[in-house]
Amino acid sequence: MEETQWTLPGPISVIIANETKRPENSKILNNLKDCLEVFRNSSSNLPSTYFIDPKTFSGQPGLEGTIQFAACFSNDLFTKLENQSEAILKSDVAVILEIAQEVLQLKAAGIGAGVPILLGKSLSDQDGIPGTSLSLKIIKEAEVSRHLGYCSASTVARLSRCLSTYKFVTSTGMNSKDYQLGSSDGTRQMFILEEIGASGTVLAVSNQIINLVLQKRIEVIPSGPVFGTVTIPGTY
Repeated sequence: MEETQWTLPGPISVIIANETKRPENSKILNNLKDCLEVFRNSSSNLPSTYFIDPKTFSGQPGLEGTIQFAACFSNDLFTKLENQSEAILKSDVAVILEIAQEVLQLKAAGIGAGVPILLGKSLSDQDGIPGTSLSLKIIKEAEVSRHLGYCSASTVARLSRCLSTYKFVTSTGMNSKDYQLGSSDGTRQMFILEEIGASGTVLAVSNQIINLVLQKRIEVIPSGPVFGTVTIPGTY
């Protein structure tokens, strides 16, 4: 791959080239996780030049977080993650770099900078959901938004399909325990999803409502022919 340079708001430069051409004092980005985290500090502390070696750059660390970020702030990025899943799973460097570039463009422009908490970050280990299951927390919190009437079931389904495509956990399964918060009292801050990439808002949500959504669903599984009589009200 030929040496390439991206110019981001700031102005900030990202050099994509072989390690031997890495500029002095540049900060190396190794994966999508680095791209998501690079602008967390105040702008006065940021380097002006970043470096990516396409031979070693990975799309796996940070992929789950990239889906989370896109769901919150960019429908265009989310759509790319949906449409390019096969290439990303096959570690197609060109496609992964396209995703990285868009993430960096959005982050450098301050997208999401003023939002204190993202989708999937309100639930914690203490709530019974393993800390490694960010994708499951994302879906559970999206279901809270749906329950409150802010987003549609199709929005939650779209989010779940995207995460599932990348083999992330989105369901607790029939034999899982019934997740519940330690207390139904009080509220907690939660990112409210309205549409994919629509920026949403952060609201205080009742723990009682969250507990209702976290309850294990009852599923009816067909086991063979069912015989009986159905009486419709008013037809006695």
